[in-house]
Amino acid sequence: MRCVLSFDIGGTSLKGALINAQGEIVALDFLKQRPPVPDLKGCCELDPEQLWHDFKRLAGLVLSKSQATGIQIDGIVISAITRTQIFLNKNGQSVRPAMTWADSRARDQAGRIASAVQTLDKRFRTFGPINAYHPLARILWLLEKEPQNFEQLYCVLEPKDYLNFRLTGAWAADEISLSRLTTIVDRKPAEELFSQLNLPIEIIPPLMSPQHCIGPVLSGLDSPFDRLAGVPVFAGSMDAWCASLGLGALRPQYAYDISGTSEVLGVLSDSYEEIPGLVTLPWYLDLYQIGGPSQTGADCLRWYQEAFGSSHEGIDPGRVLQELEKRYRQPEPIVFLPYLRGERTPLWDPDVRGLFFGINRRHSSTDFIWAILEGVAFAGRQILELATKFRKISLHEVRIGGGAARSDLWCQIKSSIWKYSVTRMKEAESALLGAAMVGYCGLAEYSSLDQAQAEMAHKDRSFEPSDGAWREHTKLYDLLYENFLEIQKAALPLSRSLVQRVHNHSDLISYQQENAQ
Repeated sequence: MRCVLSFDIGGTSLKGALINAQGEIVALDFLKQRPPVPDLKGCCELDPEQLWHDFKRLAGLVLSKSQATGIQIDGIVISAITRTQIFLNKNGQSVRPAMTWADSRARDQAGRIASAVQTLDKRFRTFGPINAYHPLARILWLLEKEPQNFEQLYCVLEPKDYLNFRLTGAWAADEISLSRLTTIVDRKPAEELFSQLNLPIEIIPPLMSPQHCIGPVLSGLDSPFDRLAGVPVFAGSMDAWCASLGLGALRPQYAYDISGTSEVLGVLSDSYEEIPGLVTLPWYLDLYQIGGPSQTGADCLRWYQEAFGSSHEGIDPGRVLQELEKRYRQPEPIVFLPYLRGERTPLWDPDVRGLFFGINRRHSSTDFIWAILEGVAFAGRQILELATKFRKISLHEVRIGGGAARSDLWCQIKSSIWKYSVTRMKEAESALLGAAMVGYCGLAEYSSLDQAQAEMAHKDRSFEPSDGAWREHTKLYDLLYENFLEIQKAALPLSRSLVQRVHNHSDLISYQQENAQ
């Protein structure tokens, strides 16, 4: 049997799989990691060498599976998180730890870049909002705060491009993941903006399509890649893009939801539209994605169990939620703002904080878990409403995948809150599947990504807003959603005030911690 070796590098896990041309996973394994936690200054880093070590380990686990015996590997494709910058010198060595997707230290730089963008002619403006998570903000921070490291800088890579570099020796990136650094008009690197910021455009690697072969696996690498020398490696793309492809949602008037540790939602449109708070990116041919990544998702459940010792065992959403519908729920719901790590889309505010509102003495853990599921879905509805209301896009359905999509209950809650048909696909690992589709297109097994998603993405089940008793839930959810937005509006300035006071008196907090020890 012939397969593509596909990887999905996430914020809390690394996954790898052998996938055949019919979209079937032949062998799968993963490594779990604790999610990165920013310090009080918003810094959140990782060691690129550790990433490479874990990647090699994961590949070894997949290839050692009994199902992998006798498999011919025709190509390698990586899907990965973005908004994580790895800073390399010309020898390919890190000049400092990488800044992760949760790192918000570059707020000041982001504000100045956003102002600079507004002074540019529209021909030279870039995709997406400029914020503390933007790669340019991190690069400018490095220039200003660590000039000695910036002097050594040769190239800035995202995680999958770094791993591709270690595999092939090629400096390369895909045009979708780095579209934030390209102009809206011609989709070429934004030389004018780089010039204004006194940044060399050469630190951006060459850009290519996801299915472009960047080179073969080098000979002489450590195990297990010593066995794969000569296998073609394709550029791949970011996890959200690969997942939308793996869900079969790479088509106009569809939306996708990657439901995992955090949520990523996007609406696919055939027209470009700038919407405050949302990220609009070129997605495929004449398609644009309108939406973006959040900081909230199933990690809220993990946090609740870790913090409050939930009686439910494990941290998998499917197990946590299995018996939830059978438990008594108080008639006065709790409303949850799910901002445990700040929020990206649509608030772009690292200082916003989470909140349970409306707690009374009768509430139990059951009520808090319901509130978490609904709060995450309310946050998703806000994104979908913003994305569809400007051009009144009529969505056919929302395609959903990811680990948390295994929960029927959570899928139904989302359908009832969003008021759209939500279709779960058979393969939960949509980013792995999408990466494999990229590989098969690069290998000419399929003539286009359209054909690949038609042949390899298969439906499992659809959830409707009006299914059974959920018809009444939808009416209640409309009312609770109004409360959610009102609470959010009131909480934002209070959150910023709280965080500012904590930052101003972090020495007192450190003193308390030292005494506690």
